[in-house]
Amino acid sequence: MSDPSETTTIPDAYYFAAMEQGGGPPESNREAFVRTMTNGPVEQQLVNIAGVLYDVGRKVDKLEVKVDKLEVKVDKLEVKVDKLDRNHQEMMNLLRGFITEVRGYNHQV
Repeated sequence: MSDPSETTTIPDAYYFAAMEQGGGPPESNREAFVRTMTNGPVEQQLVNIAGVLYDVGRKVDKLEVKVDKLEVKVDKLEVKVDKLDRNHQEMMNLLRGFITEVRGYNHQV
């Protein structure tokens, strides 16, 4: 695995983060990663992506993500939370920021 401070893809960075936390590689790497990230409705995919970005951000000094075109259509997205500890609050803030950025792109499927 390459140095995480280098430019890397999200699957590579997520793999590195999982290994650093003492876990094994996510199933058999990229295919399993892509299947997991694209599983379920769009809302769940956004949560999956936000979770990965949060995990990777904690383990990688520099993360570059380049997207040429991102198309997402979400009719309604609700996030209801009664009580969060500090780490979960940080993730929810990240998710809200991610959703705000996604709204700036062309929303289509």
